[in-house]
Amino acid sequence: MQNPTLYEIKSTVADHYKLPIRVMAGEARYRAIARPRQVAMYLCRQLTKRSLPEIGRAFGGRDHTTVMYSCRKVEELMLDRPAFKAEVDDLSTRIRGVNGTGPLYPEEAINALVRAALEDLTPKFIALLVDQVEARLKEGRGD
Repeated sequence: MQNPTLYEIKSTVADHYKLPIRVMAGEARYRAIARPRQVAMYLCRQLTKRSLPEIGRAFGGRDHTTVMYSCRKVEELMLDRPAFKAEVDDLSTRIRGVNGTGPLYPEEAINALVRAALEDLTPKFIALLVDQVEARLKEGRGD
């Protein structure tokens, strides 16, 4: 069985919570962002052989103690909230795939990658279009 990468885990969790993958490494501490980040760190610890500092670096250079706290917090929540435990278990299953043969939903991983790429390219593309429109307007006015 091949271990999932940190990126695959972050991507799957971000997709599940309908968040852009870049927020996983961001500074935001809102619960709607921090909780998915904690879940992703927990799953990285459970599903990979990566060290705490390596996981922290993958999440915006966070300290290894932040990763430890995230793992403990997710474990506590899983004990207290059965629905949360089911959600985390489902994510784990999706990441590992059926019988450890790889991602269960590869289309979701591909879609997450495409969305992340588009989010990064969209501002550049819009700026390029604006430049082209401005150039054509200048040509039409004879500037």
